[in-house]
Amino acid sequence: MVRMAEKKGEPFDLVLMDMQMPVLDGIGATTAIRWAGVSPGKLPIVAVTANAYADDIRQCRAAGMQGHLAKPLRMKDLMKAIAQWTGTSQGGGGQPPAAAKAANTSPRLRKMFADRLTMTLKAIAAARDDETIDDAARAGIGSLLHQIAGTAAHFGAEELGRQCLETEKALLACKQEPEMRAMIDIIAEKIERESAALAA
Repeated sequence: MVRMAEKKGEPFDLVLMDMQMPVLDGIGATTAIRWAGVSPGKLPIVAVTANAYADDIRQCRAAGMQGHLAKPLRMKDLMKAIAQWTGTSQGGGGQPPAAAKAANTSPRLRKMFADRLTMTLKAIAAARDDETIDDAARAGIGSLLHQIAGTAAHFGAEELGRQCLETEKALLACKQEPEMRAMIDIIAEKIERESAALAA
């Protein structure tokens, strides 16, 4: 998409680069963009990731990224990064503009978030019904929790985002079936409450 935009003469102002993507991760995608001749001066790239360790940040910088945003993503940090790397003003004493604030009130975006919660609950329910939680099911649930963690704060559910992120990490590291089931039971209850609140 970056290369196509360049060819059409409609280049992007900024890329928010997710680090965990299928086929090509954020490091690989950034490296490909830089090798294509799109310089940092022409297109800033900011990593968006749950991994905020010093080594992870160094890898992002080495690949050609200019900034780093940690998940759960907070609107004020996002707006600050956009202002910094695109030269735009945040306005209003540092408050995000109305268009950015609209994320948590847009019916379409709220429905997308609600659908993501529902998908996660269905994946957890399927795992509960199986005799064992295999690696594929665990990875699938972890991926869905990761997605919730990255967007929950926009809908006033920052605490749920933090809990989903913690559960994702613990679930992927866990080896004991009873512990896995306990984890998904706890996070499912929290997601159900948030889902009910969105529907109200």
